[in-house]
Amino acid sequence: MEETILQRVKTILGELEQVRQVLDEEELENFAGMIQRARRVVFTAQGRSGFAARTMVCRLMHIGIDVHMAGQPDTPAVGKGDLLVAISSSAGTRITLNHLEAAGKAGADRILITAKDVGPEVCENILRIPVRTRVETVQHAGSLFEQAVMIVGDAVSWRVQQALGTTEEEMNRRHSNLQ
Repeated sequence: MEETILQRVKTILGELEQVRQVLDEEELENFAGMIQRARRVVFTAQGRSGFAARTMVCRLMHIGIDVHMAGQPDTPAVGKGDLLVAISSSAGTRITLNHLEAAGKAGADRILITAKDVGPEVCENILRIPVRTRVETVQHAGSLFEQAVMIVGDAVSWRVQQALGTTEEEMNRRHSNLQ
């Protein structure tokens, strides 16, 4: 019998629950703290990971963080006191690795969100979302990784919001009114 759409939803949610079970709380808290301490936060990611990154950029902007997406004409240079958040499931996307290297040379703090078990030679701060390494998936390509990045991004953003004391009213005032 062919799988129904609702059965597929259940499968996807089950995979996301497996991801939640293997996330490292210390890595998550480190990421939230790095955002809180940064003067400015810049995200870099390609493909669908880039779309997932943009959701976090949007939420952090609502919280009041000075946040940007690499490659946009209004994104300033990074340097000391800034944070580059690089997202690459494979930890091998050339442009993302180039951004990591450039940010490091400029003195910015860096964190890599990846599915791979990489060491500090790639980046000194890692947030592992171990899809296909510790959590198997029936979904195509990086779908589970990208879904998990969005959910983790919302949870980390919530932690930052709580730490900074940003109210829902403040966030609503920053929400786009040009829709």
